[in-house]
Amino acid sequence: MANVLQRTLQTTGLKAITAHDTNSIDARYNDGLLVEVSGTVKVTFIDGTVYTFAAAALPNFTQIEAKIKIVWSTGTSAAGIYGVGTGRITG
Repeated sequence: MANVLQRTLQTTGLKAITAHDTNSIDARYNDGLLVEVSGTVKVTFIDGTVYTFAAAALPNFTQIEAKIKIVWSTGTSAAGIYGVGTGRITG
């Protein structure tokens, strides 16, 4: 599992995400999420679709590869959530 984190750190930027029901993720870090500790994650994608990833689908150190606008506080129980990005504005 450390290899996933190591590879992510080497090829992209990471920014800690504080789940909030209305605050958008910095556009430089919305290329996906890295979830360190399993749990549910409720998100709003860039297109406005709201989805909750079940805890069973997110083992420790899972990377979600999708354009994400918001990580909700309500409905999120996972911990250690990081926005993944290239460091450039993409959306």
